[in-house]
Amino acid sequence: MLWGNLLWIVFLLILQIGLFSSLKLFGVKPDLLLIFVVLEGLYRGTVRGAQVGLLAGFMQGIISGRFLGMFALAKAISGYFAGLLTMKFFRESIYIPLLAVWTATIVHELVVWAILRIFHPSGEAYGFVASLFNIILPTAVYNTLLTPVLYYIRYKKVNENLLVKED
Repeated sequence: MLWGNLLWIVFLLILQIGLFSSLKLFGVKPDLLLIFVVLEGLYRGTVRGAQVGLLAGFMQGIISGRFLGMFALAKAISGYFAGLLTMKFFRESIYIPLLAVWTATIVHELVVWAILRIFHPSGEAYGFVASLFNIILPTAVYNTLLTPVLYYIRYKKVNENLLVKED
């Protein structure tokens, strides 16, 4: 159920703005919500990935107070494209979620960067190369490193049967 994911989103959002805001790696914070969105898309399909991405991104936007809809769009796109992998790969292997999170993080951060550049051309957004090396790639590394933890907790313990679709 989509609204069942709401508790996960709230929990991960609290962790993200609380604990992980002070646990920076390479100067960046992880995006736990994005990891969750990608895993939902990967294991529940394109529609669920986009729905959870929209919900998680909207909540992140409300909390951050930055361009309501920016994170919703970026996470919905990421969740949708992760869902496209559902039919194409053996998703029970940890390597597929790792690759999906790595790729989705780069896509997500590029969407956020582009939106910031469009609406604040001389403001908040760094130049492309600076963003790539200071934000996008370090965030992709951090998210990828945290993926096995969330994967194990959410999909191996809570959902023992990974192939069962939720309503």
